[in-house]
Amino acid sequence: MKPIDFLPKRIRHQRLIVRRLRRQGAALVLVVAALALLNWGNERRIANAQAELAVRQADLAQLAQDLEILPELNAQLADGQIKRRISAELGSRLHINALLAELGRRLPANACLTGLECRTIEVARPAAERLGSRGRLRRGDEPQVEVPKRVRITLTGLAPAAVDVATFLGDLGSSPLFTNVEMGYSKTVILPDVNREATSFQVSFLVAE
Repeated sequence: MKPIDFLPKRIRHQRLIVRRLRRQGAALVLVVAALALLNWGNERRIANAQAELAVRQADLAQLAQDLEILPELNAQLADGQIKRRISAELGSRLHINALLAELGRRLPANACLTGLECRTIEVARPAAERLGSRGRLRRGDEPQVEVPKRVRITLTGLAPAAVDVATFLGDLGSSPLFTNVEMGYSKTVILPDVNREATSFQVSFLVAE
């Protein structure tokens, strides 16, 4: 059976209005919540965009600084290439003044030099560097081998006695600027001007890298 509503028409109308207002209020709450959520998402995206913009600005500032020092870096690169070429072609970057000063410190006071020869030579690498663990040439080694170059100095001179030459040879060997010190010869000669004996000698060594 259909229920019979005995309420007055006015009250039923008021109840309809209340239910309609409740539905409209719930819809309004949902709309406000959706707008708040959308606003929160927009603020988050804006914050992320601002952070990314700050990173890009920092990168641009660093790039500007790099561009300012680029000429200096290019000059350093060119200087490094020149030094590398000198090292490859001449075998050493030791200044001649430093070499002569070291020779002067090592030369005995009662000896003198009569000749100095300087030339660049190729120095073979040790066998351990050229061979693999089993004593065989490693694959690809031979076509890519770069033979290092070193400066060899050959000295000739006079000393009162052979012991002075031996002392000079030992002093050269203890110098950090010279390696592979070798005796060429040591012999007794007569100095015609003073008619006295002296020891003529020849020594050679490599300039340290």
